[in-house]
Amino acid sequence: MIAVAAALYLLHPAILAFDYRESPPAALFPFQRAVAGSPMPDAVSNPAYLPLFRYPYFPASGSMPYSLDGLYSSVIRTGYGGRGFVIQASWSRFGIDAYMEHVAGADVGYMPLKYLSIGVGARYYHLEMNMTETGARARMADGRAS
Repeated sequence: MIAVAAALYLLHPAILAFDYRESPPAALFPFQRAVAGSPMPDAVSNPAYLPLFRYPYFPASGSMPYSLDGLYSSVIRTGYGGRGFVIQASWSRFGIDAYMEHVAGADVGYMPLKYLSIGVGARYYHLEMNMTETGARARMADGRAS
């Protein structure tokens, strides 16, 4: 009987993990910003890393961040690599009807030596806001090298 009582006493904290409690979402996620995740191995931000992918790929993902109706996020990438040279094209979309971000990009990576790789990339941003009384659009381009 003492062994059963001791086992229940030791398991008590584990059982409490299944108790239902009302708590605000901020208690679960005490962060001010959302963290962008890239679960796909080819979703890299550094074009010099691209030559390590030696296969063609075409991943696509879509989500509804924070489970909010009308808020969508989509990403499509395609790339092809071989013999130390890789080219990648990407498109992403994020936003709601009142605010939308579209980003198109192209990256090229080259690995002339085994432990040396270089890369360049370009991005085109189209930001759009459509409010009831006003609206705005912005188009920007950006380049990078690594």
